Amino acid sequence: MNATQLLGQCMELLTQIHLVNHQMDEIRAKTNRRRVKWSSDEEELLTFCVQMFGPNEYKKYSQVLGTKTKTQIYYHLRHMQENCLQE
Repeated sequence: MNATQLLGQCMELLTQIHLVNHQMDEIRAKTNRRRVKWSSDEEELLTFCVQMFGPNEYKKYSQVLGTKTKTQIYYHLRHMQENCLQE
């Protein structure tokens, strides 16, 4: 398995986690419960993806991981995946 395939699998998994957590957020919103931090599975997988596929940016991301939204980092990784596929 090459890096592009691995990133593809990570992104598929991340998409599934993302959707489940989004659904959970909607449920929490209806019950007035807010999620203030990322789930550990999301955080671990995002950190892994950024380390593997954006080593130059990992330091920057590790400092702002708490302040960037999941969606911003998720779409950044999606963009990185598209760039890998084009090369």
